Amino acid sequence: GEKVIGDFSSVEWSTFIRAFPIVSRALTTGMALLPVSKKDVCAAIKEKDAYKNFLNQRSVESMQAKMAFEGKRIEGEVKQKAEEYWKADWEREVKDDADNENNSLVENYLTDAQRSILRSKARPTTGCKCGSKTHTFVSDPKCVLFRDVKQFCAQNSINVEDEKKKKGRKISTKGKGKLEAAYIRRFNQLREETAATKEEAEFVLKMEQNQCFGMKKAVFAPSSLCTAVLSAVAAVMDRIPKDRLLDPVEVDVEDKMVVASKLNVDEPKKPLDSDEDDSDSDSDDEDMPLNALLKPQTHKRAANNSKLPSPK
Repeated sequence: GEKVIGDFSSVEWSTFIRAFPIVSRALTTGMALLPVSKKDVCAAIKEKDAYKNFLNQRSVESMQAKMAFEGKRIEGEVKQKAEEYWKADWEREVKDDADNENNSLVENYLTDAQRSILRSKARPTTGCKCGSKTHTFVSDPKCVLFRDVKQFCAQNSINVEDEKKKKGRKISTKGKGKLEAAYIRRFNQLREETAATKEEAEFVLKMEQNQCFGMKKAVFAPSSLCTAVLSAVAAVMDRIPKDRLLDPVEVDVEDKMVVASKLNVDEPKKPLDSDEDDSDSDSDDEDMPLNALLKPQTHKRAANNSKLPSPK
């Protein structure tokens, strides 16, 4: 008769382990390779002549319970070993950079998957992706997100330092008006942020190349769907002719011809009796550059006065 309780013998367990994948593949049918339930596989194993003599004292329920128990046991052991590995690896990394105040931002340790998630995140409004408020970009020497790659490059004498590029001279605001000085400061800040963003992108590319070809570690795909879509679009942009994307359009601003960009899409024509001045004056000011706002808006006042009804 069947023996429901009691541990499996070595012969029973080895027979069951060898039989399960073979019978499972035999029961899978169809082009889609639809899986079958574990209960059906266990029942089919007991019916096979090659295995039933070794498992005749085991019921289908006991075979399912044994598989569930062993699966949870192995999963627990794998998690424990992984936790011990990543913890020891993080401790070695922190030991080589003990003076970094950003070490306290990580509670336990960082795995490769956790690093990848943080690297692919959007930059916060303040601080860095790693959570530090002392720097903004991951290329900062104190950032921990690419520290493992930098330490590998240092140990293997791989040069990752780029030649320092000459920074552009800042435009002085001395002797300028308040509005013009604000425009100049905003321009200087935007130029600095653009240069820093480009420097960070070059740094990340070099780090990922060393991670792939030097450390033999894969670069995880971005977890954000938006990032994945934008990356795919950027990869095929070079294949699209530029004349299909943008058409140059000349715009008259304060008697100066400015070349703007317009999407190559047919726009619906406005009816003849539509009022072109429905938008507020505030939106007109937002669309104009700051240097145009420095001059008196005489043409706008004249246009508005021309539409007023004449007194009778």
